[in-house]
Amino acid sequence: MIRKTMTTAIVGVILALGAIPASADTRLDVRDLAAANLGKTTCDTNSLGGRGFMDSCRLQHAWCADFARWVWGNRNLYTDRLNPAAGSFYLYGEQNGTIHKDASYVPQVGDAIVYDYFGAGRAKHVALVDAVNADGESSKGRVGIVRTDGTVAVKEGGPQGTWVEQMGNAKEVELSGDYLGVVSNDSTAYVKKGNLYESWTTQLGDVADLEISADRIGALRTDGTLTVKDGGLYGSWVEQTSGVKDFDLSGDYIGVVFNDGLATVKQGTLYAGWVNQLGSAKAVEVNAKAGRIGVLTDNGALTVKEGGPYGSWVDQTSGVAEFQLTNY
Repeated sequence: MIRKTMTTAIVGVILALGAIPASADTRLDVRDLAAANLGKTTCDTNSLGGRGFMDSCRLQHAWCADFARWVWGNRNLYTDRLNPAAGSFYLYGEQNGTIHKDASYVPQVGDAIVYDYFGAGRAKHVALVDAVNADGESSKGRVGIVRTDGTVAVKEGGPQGTWVEQMGNAKEVELSGDYLGVVSNDSTAYVKKGNLYESWTTQLGDVADLEISADRIGALRTDGTLTVKDGGLYGSWVEQTSGVKDFDLSGDYIGVVFNDGLATVKQGTLYAGWVNQLGSAKAVEVNAKAGRIGVLTDNGALTVKEGGPYGSWVDQTSGVAEFQLTNY
């Protein structure tokens, strides 16, 4: 992704547009040129009629910096000393006095933002700002998809966000806060935490289903065994049970449906005891914040309880194929 909608909550190092003050018209020209090329790849014909962006087609390297300096350069902005490395924008900002590292600077349209500067001219990513929210609140919310060809893409910032390609050869995507999980077609689970450009951390193989809630990650293996970890990417797996066909995580709740149709739930640590709920179950959903548990039975009847594992069931409706619980 090259476009970046910013808020006044800084999430990276900001570089003011070019090395000289830019007019409002210049900023809009930068935004519009970048927007005209969203979705293009390294060797596509760009909106100005050329092939690719700088050396993106010839060299086939990571090309976020090529794109950003192509946009700036084609709007007559100073781009000397910028190169295909994202970190060159950081050095450029230092050399030209345009770098802003604290939250007192309000980003502007056309500015560049450098993510995860490692030093020595190396950084994870550079993007261009195309809009700024003045309320100081971070844009929140992600949408993730697995396409029919197995590619995964995620956008953040609401429906107007820009899709960021993640990986291919996938069959499941899971989102929770700033966690992003994927199960590949070979049943390997990968999870990342943070921005959409973070590196993947391999979790487990032989995974049939992946669930993430806060810093808890759960994996149902293809052999029906369930394992869950606390502590995020690098926590330790704790084996839970076996013979599982469906499960759900929410906060400190874990819900399970066994192959024989028994739905059971635990609340608390990963070593808490199971509290049996209902038989003849097909699927289970849990919502720790609301203390709510839902079970869909084999005959399509939905029943829900509040008050945690020991609450009373309230029948909801029949003829149900799938359901979810949430709170707001």
